[in-house]
Amino acid sequence: MNFINEQEKKLTKRQIILLILIIGYYSLVIIDTTFGRSAENIFVRTIDFDVLSQYKQAWNQFSFNSFFHIIVNIGMLFPLGILLPLFSEVFLKAKWMLLGSITTSLFIETLQFITLRGSAELEDLFHNTIGMMLGYCILNIVLIFLKKKNHTHK
Repeated sequence: MNFINEQEKKLTKRQIILLILIIGYYSLVIIDTTFGRSAENIFVRTIDFDVLSQYKQAWNQFSFNSFFHIIVNIGMLFPLGILLPLFSEVFLKAKWMLLGSITTSLFIETLQFITLRGSAELEDLFHNTIGMMLGYCILNIVLIFLKKKNHTHK
């Protein structure tokens, strides 16, 4: 399950399907977070470095919307945390998955900053990275259980 099949230097059918899912999902995320926003909603070109601002707001207001914003940002890249390791064994290593998570989220935040179609927030980078890593962790737990199940039935 290497990135590219070593013998043939081609992607397998499974990898092609996963690559289509990865590109499709990431494209939807980019459209939703950047290009899908109305031109009337121009944001100021600033970067919010306060990583705890949403938590403070959620705590002080204790409203559904405050908590929902945190949950959505964590959940947004969660599927990629599952799909990338299934696509390539490289992403089964935590360091590469973490680097991929940060890079993926940083690209979205950079696009929002450049296009003024969203606010670039360090907090979003943090939450998106956590979400992608949670997907990665859950996939690894499932893979461990499947491996144990296969060994007990042999």
